[in-house]
Amino acid sequence: VEYDITLAIDILQGFRESIIPGTPEFYVNIYTECWDDEPKNRPAANK
Repeated sequence: VEYDITLAIDILQGFRESIIPGTPEFYVNIYTECWDDEPKNRPAANK
């Protein structure tokens, strides 16, 4: 996979993927928690 500097910059500026309609709320909560800028606020891998 080629490294895309544009994507990295977008992520640093807060860009995130859109939530897919119909995705169970449980999964939405998990992956949006994983997007937190502060690592200590992200869920543990065993959660």
